[in-house]
Amino acid sequence: MLLTPRHRLHGFLSLSLALFASSALAVQTEIKILIDSDRNASTGCSVLTAGGNFNGVEQIVSTTYDTVGSALAVTGVTRQLCVSGSFTAPMTIDAGGLPVGID
Repeated sequence: MLLTPRHRLHGFLSLSLALFASSALAVQTEIKILIDSDRNASTGCSVLTAGGNFNGVEQIVSTTYDTVGSALAVTGVTRQLCVSGSFTAPMTIDAGGLPVGID
């Protein structure tokens, strides 16, 4: 069965709308905290930020949370350690599910 241009356009628009709607359900925001636990810029790792390099970082704690809808929730908390000048893979601290309060 051949589809007419009108049917193809209708199918494309329906698929696009479905993809757009599903992507709006899973918007996450991430907050990263850079920790220089010994207050020494010459130890630890360097992290590039919007304000420039942040030297001496021993740990990064990252929190992600869902920002769509009225029931906001933390979706995960991880930690990365600086080992020999580079960061480890993220380690889960909390799997999430905590509510987010907004004032």
